Amino acid sequence: MQKELLVTGSSGFFGSALINRALKRGWFVKGTARHSLGILSEQFGVDINYLDLSKDTISIPKANYIVHCATANEIKSLDLFKSIDSTIKGTKKLIEYCLENRFEHFIYISTVGIYGRELNGEINENSPFQANSNYALNHYYAEKICERYASRNFKVTIIRLSNVYGIPSVSTVDRNTLVPICFVVNLLRKGVVELNSSGLQQRDFINQIEASDIVLNSLNNQKSNFDIINASSGKSYSIIEIAKIACQEYSKFSGKVGKITSMPDKNNYENNYSFSSKAYKSKDKNLEYLSINETISELFKIYNALI
Repeated sequence: MQKELLVTGSSGFFGSALINRALKRGWFVKGTARHSLGILSEQFGVDINYLDLSKDTISIPKANYIVHCATANEIKSLDLFKSIDSTIKGTKKLIEYCLENRFEHFIYISTVGIYGRELNGEINENSPFQANSNYALNHYYAEKICERYASRNFKVTIIRLSNVYGIPSVSTVDRNTLVPICFVVNLLRKGVVELNSSGLQQRDFINQIEASDIVLNSLNNQKSNFDIINASSGKSYSIIEIAKIACQEYSKFSGKVGKITSMPDKNNYENNYSFSSKAYKSKDKNLEYLSINETISELFKIYNALI
């Protein structure tokens, strides 16, 4: 009997990418969202069901596995109290529902942001938590809630995503604040990338499909009742490097020269770190994911038609 996967946050950037990847890998998939159910069902070709975790009672389709992506992003987390309702209280409500209805495995999509804003040295799954944003704080406490419910018959996995990049999978994705999408949009609108810092800060960037593969592989490979996995690529770029790549691709696309403006940090801070991860990565050596350059090139084609 084929096992079923349910993904919350189907209308979002990563949730939608995960559904598409799971379908391509042969999974039987269902999804949930708060809006655009008909549009999403049509674009995915699967059932998308209504779920609002702020409601007193919830109901979702039965499945063997669930990946929970429907939490407050870094922008929505600026409102601490609303984000607590969706990320912390909502996750508790959902995991209790899944336990009561005999789901086998619960995956919570978290963030490497819980290690701090500017990372240094080697970061692994046991590195200490540094709460310097509402976003990190929400995910940390949601992780702790998830850990409490892991048992012999109910596996729980925390996937801490690094900076995910890629091409929006469905029309409902509205994340123009993400790097490098925000750079592409600003170049098309104004011919300039405006940085709110020096841009020297290093970030690990992972393709959305590679991150999705790590999530799906963990469903097949996890042996323990509870696990934490950093989903990182090991490829670091400074923000200003990404901005320069965006300008290069903008020049190829439009024949125009893009500009970069930046603001000084205290001491022009530049961090240096690496991730140590126990992620279950694909063993297919022929599998290649779109690079940052290739992704930005495609983003110019997509967003030029929208702006």
